[in-house]
Amino acid sequence: MRSPTFRRLILLPVFAMFWAWELDTSDALAEPATDQELPADLTEVGIERLLNFDLVVTSPGKKEEIVANTASAVYVLTTEDIRRSGATHIAEVLRLVPGVNVGRVAANKWAISVRGFNQVFADKLLVLVDGVSIFSPTINGVYWETNEFPLEDVERIEVIRGPGAALWGSNAVNGVINVITKHTSETIGSRAMVGGGTHEHFLASAAHGGEIGELGTYRLYLRQANRGENELASGGGAEDDWQVSTGGLRADLAPSDSDTVTLQGRGQYSKDAIQTTAEPSLSPPFIDNETYSGENRWHSATASALWNHDFSDTAEIETLASYRYLEQESALVTFDYNIYDLDLQYRLQSIDRHDLIVGAKYELFRFHADRGFPQDFEPNERSIDLYTFFVQDDIELLRDRLFLTLGSKFELNVHTEFEVMPSVRAIYIPSPQRSVWAAVSRAVALPSLVFEDITVPAAAFPVDESTVGLAALRGNRDIDSQKVVTYELGYRSEITKSWSWEVATFYSDYSDVQSVENGDPQPFVPFGADQAVLLFPLNFDNRFTVDSFGGELSTEFRPAEQWRLIGGYSFLQINVAINDSSDAGGEQAFLEEASPEHQFFLRSLWDVTPRVEFDGTLRYVDRLSEGDIDSYVELDLHLGWRATDRIRIELIGTNLLEDSHEEYLGNLFGPPLIEIERSLYARATLEF
Repeated sequence: MRSPTFRRLILLPVFAMFWAWELDTSDALAEPATDQELPADLTEVGIERLLNFDLVVTSPGKKEEIVANTASAVYVLTTEDIRRSGATHIAEVLRLVPGVNVGRVAANKWAISVRGFNQVFADKLLVLVDGVSIFSPTINGVYWETNEFPLEDVERIEVIRGPGAALWGSNAVNGVINVITKHTSETIGSRAMVGGGTHEHFLASAAHGGEIGELGTYRLYLRQANRGENELASGGGAEDDWQVSTGGLRADLAPSDSDTVTLQGRGQYSKDAIQTTAEPSLSPPFIDNETYSGENRWHSATASALWNHDFSDTAEIETLASYRYLEQESALVTFDYNIYDLDLQYRLQSIDRHDLIVGAKYELFRFHADRGFPQDFEPNERSIDLYTFFVQDDIELLRDRLFLTLGSKFELNVHTEFEVMPSVRAIYIPSPQRSVWAAVSRAVALPSLVFEDITVPAAAFPVDESTVGLAALRGNRDIDSQKVVTYELGYRSEITKSWSWEVATFYSDYSDVQSVENGDPQPFVPFGADQAVLLFPLNFDNRFTVDSFGGELSTEFRPAEQWRLIGGYSFLQINVAINDSSDAGGEQAFLEEASPEHQFFLRSLWDVTPRVEFDGTLRYVDRLSEGDIDSYVELDLHLGWRATDRIRIELIGTNLLEDSHEEYLGNLFGPPLIEIERSLYARATLEF
């Protein structure tokens, strides 16, 4: 087995080879380094837009900066990229980002991660919408089915590959995804969309934007989506159909020349059918061999208020207050929670080449679950406080060329008490056409309520004539945070005005990674039972160490003004070491083999005429040994016609090369393996 030092160093000559080759080919095109101003409004540009490097992002540094000047592996999907993908849900759009692993588990469920550790509830990826987290502390992951909103209102999606914990906090371990919606001044007027097809049975949305006198602008929207069931890999219907209704509003106000306020709110109700493993019975025959079919009902709401005040050209303060509510009702578990957040940030620029940002946050999480069997939380009510503070300083060491970023997040929490997440980043910009960057960061993933408090029976069986045995997952209040130190190296180059590429490499060293261990048998009275059973617990613990390494390569080429080609490739290798005291060998295989080693995509976006566009995406995903999921190649096509200045008609086909394919096998208590089928649908949009 290769040493960690070897794995770290092997990336350096590979990177140096790329860099040396590129320097020879691009020096003739290079210009002297100059100050790079932030571009003007980029939301309206289409296929002829600037290269990805010139886009403005806010997630890497919690401030506006262009991609070319960021010391992190950041990728941006614009509103044009999103629409022309043909995707109808935010989870599907993420397939277009190098290094992001996406596997559809059901009509309403996805396993999504960055740089490995993929599972339905990925605890090493932080996801936000307009800076407000949609990450759930209950399961340490994202309920993607509770986040349906019009993709037409998304300005861009910023994806950071690698740790973002120094600014965003715990669980930003392998990546951060920030979905940023459009300013309401860009959506004045009305819009209606309707569509449907073989899997997307019915899609409809309506939106209206207007002015609030001279104070600002607003936007209201409603959306309905009905999606059909998939087929089981074993045959028959998966009974995972999904209906969702959502609505929301946003107002952007400017009460003074130095103040801006953004108010947002959205609510959602959804109903989905689901199949999962049958619940065990505590009496013969103990477990029904039939798969359990049930229904989930979700109620969710989010509200936020963002206030920004400029003291001067070099000093500003930002305050973000948010509230989130989620309720799930099902035959397996019923729970609800409320999350209250207050986030403050102060920025001070141009002090002897320093750009300083400091911030603090308080979060209150209140959780309630109904006691029950099979799934039971004990205690079934929790109130959890989280206090955080961060500081970051961008230092200009050489004017316009060399920048050093030092920062750290400090968190006080009830799970593991005190956590420190520092980061050191540097970027060298020899010319406006190229940059090289490096980073070393530490991040942690906190335990979820499931890790600490839940009991989930897996099987019941007779021990003797008078004793029933029950094997069950059990929470562990002594579980620790999962930790990682990641080393990154990246390079970007605009070889010509129509061709750019970038590479990012990484090595991550994880410790105290979550495992599931056999505990000692003990008497136990399940909720609602009238007698004790002999419990064989499967306890959550921290007995794995993991190292992973890999990289992502992306390129963009414009053969002509009306034609863009975009490519992406990612490589990932994960190695798990089991502590001597661990007996969780099966989970080792899951961590190593549940994420694809190789992924590749190639997109073509072509404006055939000023009113007709034809786009395609070819995707390859490597096989997953876990679950014996074969590799697959698929093709998505999008044909758009601007019939008039107000009407757009689109035809979309997804997964066109095969009748169906498998993507991901859920965990022990998740839905059975499904087939992702070929899908065709059409939609029409009217703007007035």
